[in-house]
Amino acid sequence: MVDLCPVGALTSRDFRFQKRVWMLKPAESICPGCATGCNLRVDHEGGRIYRLKPRYNPQVNGRWMCDKGRMTYKAVQNDQRLTDPSRGESTLKWAEAGSDLSGLLTAGKLGLVVGSAHQSLEELFLLKNLAEKSAQGNICGGLAGSDMAEGDDLLLSADRTPNRKGLAILGLAELSVAELTAKISEASGAILIHGGNPAADPTVAEALKGADQVVYIGTHNNETSQAAGLTIPGTMWAEKSGIFVNKQGRVQEFKPAVASRGNSREDWRVLVEVIGGDDLPGSLEAVRTLMDEKLHAGTDIDLNKIPAVDSSPDRTRG
Repeated sequence: MVDLCPVGALTSRDFRFQKRVWMLKPAESICPGCATGCNLRVDHEGGRIYRLKPRYNPQVNGRWMCDKGRMTYKAVQNDQRLTDPSRGESTLKWAEAGSDLSGLLTAGKLGLVVGSAHQSLEELFLLKNLAEKSAQGNICGGLAGSDMAEGDDLLLSADRTPNRKGLAILGLAELSVAELTAKISEASGAILIHGGNPAADPTVAEALKGADQVVYIGTHNNETSQAAGLTIPGTMWAEKSGIFVNKQGRVQEFKPAVASRGNSREDWRVLVEVIGGDDLPGSLEAVRTLMDEKLHAGTDIDLNKIPAVDSSPDRTRG
C-alpha cells in the first residue's frame, strides 16, 4: 500500500517522520536479502540510509519488494560493524594489516580460502585468483545450506544470499559442515575467510580453534570475526559497486549510495593489494574486463556494459 499510494499519504512506520522526502538522494542498487535480487532504490542523505524502495524491473520484481528486503539497510549502519583492522583486541593501521596479510602469502603460509555467497562476483573472482596463487587452489564457497529460510514463492526466496549463482559460475563449491571442518583440520597454514559467518556453526567454530591462524575479511562482529586472529573490515553492498547473479542467472549491478564505515575498505582493493604483482587490475572496471576474458572467452559479453533497466514507469518516488 505504501508503494501504491499516489500522494504519499500512506507511509511505512519505519520511515515515518525520519526525513523530508525531498531531501533524500536516490541511488540504484540490488537487494542483498535473498536470491531474487529485487531492484531497488536507496534513499539516503548525509551519509545515512533512510529507506529502500522497489525499482521497476519487469523481469525480476516488477514494481514490488518484500518487507524483509526493505529492512536490509539497517545492517549497513548498525553498531556491530567492523570499522578498523585488528589483531586480537588491538586495532591496527592499514599498513600493519596489509603487512600481516602479505606476510602470510609471501611465506606460503595460506592453507585454505573460504568464500561466501554474500560477496560480489568480482570479489569472488579475485578470491579464487588469490587461492590459486597462494593456497594451491584450496578454496571453497562457504558452508552449504547456510542462510536458508522460508520463502514465499513470490518475491522472498528461501535462499537468503544474493550471489549463490555467482559461486556456481566460478566453480566454487559449498561444503557440508563435515567437509568444511575436515578441510580446516587438514589445512597446513592460515585460513582466510571472506564474508559470511561459517563459525556460527559450533562444529566449524571448534575446528577453527585448531587452525594455525584465522584471517577474516568481513563487515560485522560475529562468531567468525571473534575466532579470527586478524580481522579486516570490508564494505557492504550500499557502500560499493559490484555484481550479483540472482537465482535466474541474471547479472545485475549494484552501486554505492553512502560512504564506507570507519576505516573499512572496498574488498576488491584489499584482495588486489594482497595478491600483488604488476599485472593486476587497478580498477573495478579492469577486474570485470579480466573476468570477461577468463569466463566469457570467445563471446561478446561485457560486464562493464550491463544493460540498464528502463525504470521510466516507476511510480514509487513518494
